[in-house]
Amino acid sequence: MRTRRGVGRRCLRDGSRATATTWTKVAAPIRSRWRGESGGLKLSCRATSVAALLGLLVVPLTGAATAADLSPARLGLSGAIALDYFSSNHDLDDRQHFPGLNLTLEHRQRLARGLRWYGELRVLAQQVGHEHEDADHWSARALRYEDEVTTELREGYVEFVRDTWELRLGRQMIVWGRADEINPTDVVTPKNFRLLLPEGQADQRFGVTAMQLDYFLNPRLRMSGVWVPIFAPSDIPLSAPAGARLESRPPPISMEQGSAGFKLDHSGGRVDGSLSYFYGFNLLPEVRVQTARTNPATGDLEADVALRHSRQHMIGGDFATAAGRFSFRGEAAYVHTDNPNGRRLDAITPYFFYVLGVERTFSGDLSLIVQYIGRYVVDRIDPDRALSDPDPARGIARSIAARETATINQQLDTVQNGWSLRLAKYFWNQTLHCELLGVHYFERNDFFLRPKLTYAIADGWEATIGGEIFHGPTHSFFGRVEDNTGAFTELRYSF
Repeated sequence: MRTRRGVGRRCLRDGSRATATTWTKVAAPIRSRWRGESGGLKLSCRATSVAALLGLLVVPLTGAATAADLSPARLGLSGAIALDYFSSNHDLDDRQHFPGLNLTLEHRQRLARGLRWYGELRVLAQQVGHEHEDADHWSARALRYEDEVTTELREGYVEFVRDTWELRLGRQMIVWGRADEINPTDVVTPKNFRLLLPEGQADQRFGVTAMQLDYFLNPRLRMSGVWVPIFAPSDIPLSAPAGARLESRPPPISMEQGSAGFKLDHSGGRVDGSLSYFYGFNLLPEVRVQTARTNPATGDLEADVALRHSRQHMIGGDFATAAGRFSFRGEAAYVHTDNPNGRRLDAITPYFFYVLGVERTFSGDLSLIVQYIGRYVVDRIDPDRALSDPDPARGIARSIAARETATINQQLDTVQNGWSLRLAKYFWNQTLHCELLGVHYFERNDFFLRPKLTYAIADGWEATIGGEIFHGPTHSFFGRVEDNTGAFTELRYSF
């Protein structure tokens, strides 16, 4: 398997590939008008936020620098600047044509023996030519300021390195799982599915404030402990039906609301694998009706709706092995929620989630990955149960909310079967990389396709063109965002 920065790179973190936008961006038919969190504070000027985050990125620079030392490489700086265009956005609306300008800055610094720093700052202008529909706000949880430009400290941590252990403190991305594209055990790091970036989930992830301790039992066996004191949810596209008022209610920031887990990982042998456990919050929201009524003047349904994130336990594992030109991988998780018997209509129920795949490499830089994807929902909730509510208005509102919760969290069916494919090929002395990614679910016959071509023009320069295709019935995982089908292109310079 080839990993490469630049043309057709497959960003691997903990053995899993960078993934596409197929997750929850397609799940929710509710557009976000709630993106500011409770207690978040607003800044009056985008420049203030940029300066503050840039200060966090470069503060580890120490000592005076001579003119000869001010090159980016000497300062530990790298990054990229990109011009891109998306014909459709990742919100649930009908707006089109989104040119953008994106800047990424990374900083690596050795502060002392056994002490390192890493930071990544992103400034993403993706609303060029469009009025942003959300109020400007600062997210203390995500260290992100948003208006027409998104400015965020994606990662920023110090790392203590010793012979038998490593300790990482600060904002970091913790990615679990060895399956391709879809990772059942990846429940720690949130994603911003509304971003318009060609690399998909690899670029949509953003760090959480966490402490991670790795202890090396031997050269191939590592025990990792993770503590996340501040919960940050994934940012997904949402839209509110007429008459509904949405409010995000994430868990309060306190010591009692922290999350923790561990992972035992074996790497470097004939079979790589891990076992993991995490006790935290669902990264995706559950839609809960607070009040519902019929407007006596218009007869329209009105409702106050809260977006909640419930506690859950995840226990899972993964493996990967190779035999000649074939490699095999698998990943599975059981998630136990706070609604084990499905008595509550406004919360998801426990589920099993599993992926099993095979990869075959061929001569001529051609590779093919095919995976089976399965999910079994224990005591799945039928949204129509809510219609038996004595209050008809409340029953209708709760039924709609329960269906949206099931859509967001992929609990529309008791059993879900599907498959994924990734076909990749290099041409022209590995300067042109062609890739096709697809996911298809059988029960509702809905699918997603992402063809992509990336060409290395010259040192540091690359051009990408591709598309995202969603298709299926209206009440299906991919069909509900069929209007988001579109093309994209990007010109990137990396330094």
